[in-house]
Amino acid sequence: MSVYKCLVSKSTRCVITTCLTSATLPPRRFDFCFIDEAGQATEPDILIPISRCVKSGHVTPQIVLAGDPEQLGPVVKSPYSRYFGLGLSLLDRLMKNDKNYKRNESNGNYCNYYVIKLLYNYRTVESILKITSALFYHSELLVPPLPDQPRLNIKNQTTDQTLISSEIQSLFNKPKVPIIFDNMEPGGEQRHSNSFSWFNPKEIIKIMFYLRKINNYKNIGIITPYKAQVKVINIT
Repeated sequence: MSVYKCLVSKSTRCVITTCLTSATLPPRRFDFCFIDEAGQATEPDILIPISRCVKSGHVTPQIVLAGDPEQLGPVVKSPYSRYFGLGLSLLDRLMKNDKNYKRNESNGNYCNYYVIKLLYNYRTVESILKITSALFYHSELLVPPLPDQPRLNIKNQTTDQTLISSEIQSLFNKPKVPIIFDNMEPGGEQRHSNSFSWFNPKEIIKIMFYLRKINNYKNIGIITPYKAQVKVINIT
């Protein structure tokens, strides 16, 4: 109860919560309501925290929907709900249907009073970014100038053709190729008797192969949804 009172007390300047949990807060005055990843929430979810913000005198709380309507939208499994529009987020609906949020097709700009579009992408190399930028963002995304980074140095090693094809091997000699799709078939998932998680030995062999080919990168990210795969990679 003391924690609850602390959260809703007038002296609390910042309250962090999820959209659904915000329903437990009594209505009170907030200067701002920031909703992150608004493009992935259904419209009823978004309306919950908005309903908690009350107007105080002549001061109206500012609602900020932060997100990207071109990325993954709300997960709605019911076909009936999708048919009647629940799969369309409030952010996406405003961007498509409200004149204040729409893109001005004549000059490509948005109204700065309502929309701020971030153009710099810090996570993607330019050759990959060009694809999504052209398909979804009117070729407006930019790669910011960064300090000189160490170039990818691929070791010139003898290739085991049972692990990697000659076509894939030839790509190592093309530094402008930013991505490689490597087929794992035929593969096979396994799991230990004392674990419910899975790992794929062939994938792990391929991962180790690529890691040995990369020479001068200290920070490398390997993404896998399985805990057993992470464990086996770490001990390999």
